[in-house]
Amino acid sequence: MIFGLGLPRTGTSSIAIALRKLGFRGKNYCLIHNDKVDDDLLESYNKFDINNSNYLNYKSIYYNSTSSTKYILTTRDRLSWRDSINKFKDISCFEINKLPDVIDYENEVKFFFKKNNALDKLLVINLKRINWVILSEFLEVEIPYDIGNFPHIYSRKIQKKKI
Repeated sequence: MIFGLGLPRTGTSSIAIALRKLGFRGKNYCLIHNDKVDDDLLESYNKFDINNSNYLNYKSIYYNSTSSTKYILTTRDRLSWRDSINKFKDISCFEINKLPDVIDYENEVKFFFKKNNALDKLLVINLKRINWVILSEFLEVEIPYDIGNFPHIYSRKIQKKKI
């Protein structure tokens, strides 16, 4: 099982698409866009839950998971994250001001995993620096030869079209 622990606007939807391209199945949910995708999980053993509200209960998720569970924390620099989040203040049904600061949250999560001797189970990634090799090595899976570019589902260009 793979859990996504990233805040909204850090690439959680892109990670879900990437996991699907690597053969995983699961569900992902975005607080801001109120988008939910839920794959048929009956036949899948490579599962994921990428939900950018997991920041509220990541400790509980960790304590209730098996030792083989992996975690992906998507992040980005504070300035671009705030800029991106602020664009949704008036159009999102979620109260953006309730989100923790992206860097403070990243540090908190890393400290938690370090304290629990589980840093090897956590991949902290900024989508500007992620590639298929980093993700596939962490997940211990092969990269399909025809996988294409790494997805960036809500890039600035796409976001402008939606707003």
